[in-house]
Amino acid sequence: MTRSSIVAHSKQAERDVGLLLGGKRLHAGEWKGKGDIDVIADDNSWIAQVKHRKDVAAYIQEGMRQLDEVEENQRTKLLVIKTKPGKGKPSETYVMMRAREWLRSYGSN
Repeated sequence: MTRSSIVAHSKQAERDVGLLLGGKRLHAGEWKGKGDIDVIADDNSWIAQVKHRKDVAAYIQEGMRQLDEVEENQRTKLLVIKTKPGKGKPSETYVMMRAREWLRSYGSN
């Protein structure tokens, strides 16, 4: 796959995420704040950085599989990843959910 086709696929993934979650892809330089934002909500309530990858880490897949096995339809299912603090580095906590959980909880468009 050439660099230009990789970039094209990534941009398409950003457009797809915007459409799915009720936002739009920002073009290069459109975000006026510090940093790099790929998608912004139509109502400006959230921003997203989109990573288009062939796969995700096995521990993420395992956590999502475990959540899928839980027979629970009333509560939002979250995968929380907490890193181990290192020498001079604090621990970080990340919260992930499947798009279908996001849509069930927050809706779209």
